[in-house]
Amino acid sequence: SEAGLKGVACGGAMISPKHPNFIVNASGASADDVKKLISLKPQVIAFEDPDLIGTGKSITTYKSKQLAHFVSLLKKSSSIPLCGAGISTIKDIKSAYNLGCKGVVIASAIADTPKPEILLKTIKEWQRNI
Repeated sequence: SEAGLKGVACGGAMISPKHPNFIVNASGASADDVKKLISLKPQVIAFEDPDLIGTGKSITTYKSKQLAHFVSLLKKSSSIPLCGAGISTIKDIKSAYNLGCKGVVIASAIADTPKPEILLKTIKEWQRNI
């Protein structure tokens, strides 16, 4: 934030304009785009595919190879890998962790449901057991 890098982009990867410790996939970021921004040492990098956001089609299913590659890029960095886009079930969250993510970004699955507490309770119960 102090460095004034909010919104700075490299190809399809961008430093979040809201949370400058996050890198987001703004529009089809390549591995090289992410590598360039990793050098800025963000605290967290979230891998998302804009085409999957809000669809219920999980990135862990539809882009699992790319997600695994993204996680492997971060292994030697201090950045924490997250994923989002279509994450809407506990199965999606477990898959994200199995692929090496340390957390997930969930929005539509909570905001667009009349009873978000059901998913949140399931997540909380699962977290107790990991």
